[in-house]
Amino acid sequence: SLNIGDAATGGLNVGNVSFQNVTGTTTLYGGTGTLSVNSNAAVLTATTADIFLKANGFSFGSNATIGGTGAPGSAANLAGIATVGATVGVAGGAGTVQLPLSTLSQFSASRLQIGDDATGTVTVNAINTSGQSYGSAGLILDSATGIVVDGNITTAGTIAIVGPTTLNVSPTLTAPSGTTFSGNVDGAKVLTMVGGLTTVSGSLGSFTPLAGLDLSASSGINATGSISLDGFAPGASASGLNLTGLTTVSLTGGGTISGYTTGNGILVSSGGLLGATVSGFTLTGNQRGMLFESGSYAGSTVSN
Repeated sequence: SLNIGDAATGGLNVGNVSFQNVTGTTTLYGGTGTLSVNSNAAVLTATTADIFLKANGFSFGSNATIGGTGAPGSAANLAGIATVGATVGVAGGAGTVQLPLSTLSQFSASRLQIGDDATGTVTVNAINTSGQSYGSAGLILDSATGIVVDGNITTAGTIAIVGPTTLNVSPTLTAPSGTTFSGNVDGAKVLTMVGGLTTVSGSLGSFTPLAGLDLSASSGINATGSISLDGFAPGASASGLNLTGLTTVSLTGGGTISGYTTGNGILVSSGGLLGATVSGFTLTGNQRGMLFESGSYAGSTVSN
């Protein structure tokens, strides 16, 4: 086993050091402070070992490597949070999780969980887990306080974002098996979805309208909350809501789409929409409220 730091006091900074093939449990303590892992640090366990990171806050460098090398389904547990099944995760305590990793390597478990519903804010920069193996739970970002998206997120499976979310940049979220938002999403940025179905149980842009929502590279959207988009926001997309090429569209919460003075409030540029439901939207100040190009719209309804 390897224990570094003090559970009760101060913080801990892991510099440019490497711990390889630790056969027992590895625990890094940041105590009441922040646990910082520098860019070139590496903490790698043996196949069956666990890693626990415990602190009030976390900061990981851009090339830091932390994780277990176990096979899919192994009991790798990063952060020591209460979990069900094999989980890799980072819990932020009352502080903030900072994760500026371009690639999270060495992870292999049923899911990767960042934060839990008792933590402080979870701030996520660019994450790419597309080369890793997870079960049906996939990548989970979870915070009752708030989740801040500061970069693109890419997975090979699913993304679940649980809690109120703020977009600090215009991110692309890529999840072949779909993305779920359980909570409101705000921020004057363009949100681009790639992959499977996007499911939204909260509202998009209810507090701060989004600058655009592009779903054209995904399979569809199912949203019961409202969607508010503002074309006057800096960096806004040409059209507000792009539904081109989708196979599933259910937008029943309505919303407001305005200010797309050189484009469209809602756009379907080709191919039509089959069996879509779009209802309750107010479209104002756009060059065209809706532009539905040629294609089949059998079974679709659009109403206010």
